Amino acid sequence: MKNIFLGLIIFGFTIQMHSQSIELKEVEVVANYNYVEATNHNTEALPVQKIQAKVKDYKCDAKDIDRDGEVAYTIEFNTSDGNAIAEYSVEGKVLRTKEKYKNVRLPLEVLQAISKRFPNWAVLEDTYHVSYQYDKGVTKKVYKIKIINDDKVLNIKTNHTGEFI
Repeated sequence: MKNIFLGLIIFGFTIQMHSQSIELKEVEVVANYNYVEATNHNTEALPVQKIQAKVKDYKCDAKDIDRDGEVAYTIEFNTSDGNAIAEYSVEGKVLRTKEKYKNVRLPLEVLQAISKRFPNWAVLEDTYHVSYQYDKGVTKKVYKIKIINDDKVLNIKTNHTGEFI
């Protein structure tokens, strides 16, 4: 009787062990993860995100790439909101970018810094400049902003955290 009872208990546990299955999520491998991390892609304005996604995902189809130098090819990405010039290695890594965007949504920190230092002024237009180098990361994130108050126009520069340059 003890053997039958013990056998039923063991049999009950083994049935449950076979019914468990674990599914793992798919993992996306990003070839240009350094560029993605350095540019902080998800916190940028939407037009910036669109061009940076194109830079990150670009794959060259040409088989006759110049393999002598460090830079294999240079691609320019253009939209009505801005442009980016990206240099790639033979392996497809982003080596350098120079990006310029027009009239993008300014970060909250920048808007707060402007309103604090220049009360009663309004933003007329802005350009956002980003430079990236593979070995250094982002080397420049600058907003050049034109503000207006009545008939006075002033040009200012800030970084992405709202510090005036």
